[in-house]
Amino acid sequence: MLLLIRPLPPAEETVSYTFSFTGTLPTGLSLSSGGVLSGTPTASGPFSFTVTAADTSGFAGSRPYTVTVDNAPTATVVLNTATPGTNDTLTATATRADLDGQSVSLRYVWKKNGSTVRDVSKNAGTAADLTDSLDLSVAGNGDKGDAITVEVTPNDGLTNGTVASASATVANSAPTATVNLNTASPKTNDSLTATAASADADNDTVSLTYVWKVNGSIRKNNHYNCFD
Repeated sequence: MLLLIRPLPPAEETVSYTFSFTGTLPTGLSLSSGGVLSGTPTASGPFSFTVTAADTSGFAGSRPYTVTVDNAPTATVVLNTATPGTNDTLTATATRADLDGQSVSLRYVWKKNGSTVRDVSKNAGTAADLTDSLDLSVAGNGDKGDAITVEVTPNDGLTNGTVASASATVANSAPTATVNLNTASPKTNDSLTATAASADADNDTVSLTYVWKVNGSIRKNNHYNCFD
């Protein structure tokens, strides 16, 4: 009979590690010996450091890290009117802020019924960055009943802030008319003829009402529809 005797396998060991770092942690953060990075960052910018984990036997391993701390910038925007006419110019006026004191650029995206018609970024660092305009008289930019939206995105060079937006609906534009008389000094038995012209920015049909007065009193009132 053959008896084989084998040693029992060793019990698994529990290995503990001690963590340390070299370099610069983000201001306001700390690394515990147990490897927990905690705290609240109080300064922005990139921070580079190397974390080392060492066991009780003296073996160690390291890994470098780079952490960027940044507060997102903010922006607001308002329009000069919520009910522009077809040939009006919409002007967006924005504000911007950054808790870290970084320069903030602004991106303006104008949309008509959800489709982009103008996209421009401004980063001159002056008051000129704070306004942008959309000329509704330009074909395709907006007509009666169209919904116009401007979206403003702030960026501090590291992070985009929350998009600010404002909206308007293109309103009906009042028609215009001009009129001329065939003479400014008619005689008693002459006939006066009024010749009128009408226009409408929305290309709507315009009707004309002629009201003739003598010494302020109405003598004739005619209504005509114009289809040209």
